[in-house]
Amino acid sequence: MFTFNFVKHTIYQKTNSITDPSQGNIGYYIGGSDMSTEGNFIWMHSRQPFNYTDWKQGMPDSHGNHEDCVHLYPLFHFQWNDIQCSTPGYFICEKPSPSK
Repeated sequence: MFTFNFVKHTIYQKTNSITDPSQGNIGYYIGGSDMSTEGNFIWMHSRQPFNYTDWKQGMPDSHGNHEDCVHLYPLFHFQWNDIQCSTPGYFICEKPSPSK
């Protein structure tokens, strides 16, 4: 939970400092999808189900039965939204922690 809160806070700070307002509504894909089974969201890299969610109220809604990818949406205060996977957007990558 801490990681997602940190990511949301960081993105919020960055997008509020963008001078081009047209860039403010582009979401950030986080690697989750229900492409395999509608309503059963998993992480694409591990194929594991979510153990944490932060859906906006009323989401996921699979609007038009074509929304299979998960992203953080600025207009929803960076809560999770399901969206068509072909929608242009940014993405967030996970990387391993550096070895000590």
